[in-house]
Amino acid sequence: MLREEEIIREIAKRKGMDTRVVSMVARYPFHFLKDVIASPTDLRPVRLKYFGLFVLKTRYYKGMVPKNITKAETKLKPIT
Repeated sequence: MLREEEIIREIAKRKGMDTRVVSMVARYPFHFLKDVIASPTDLRPVRLKYFGLFVLKTRYYKGMVPKNITKAETKLKPIT
């Protein structure tokens, strides 16, 4: 964690920005990914730019969807 903080401080210094802003920009994609993966109804793949695509493989899909959730509920939903 110490190395990560040093990198964030260095970027903030170079760009003339507050370290809190740089930290939020660096960490937000992983918070978003955690929320999407933890959601039992949102089964869409998630792509983090420059990092990768996270997808639930089809062989695990059947066991993950509860019986009372319809296919329409797993479709794209607006982010609020």
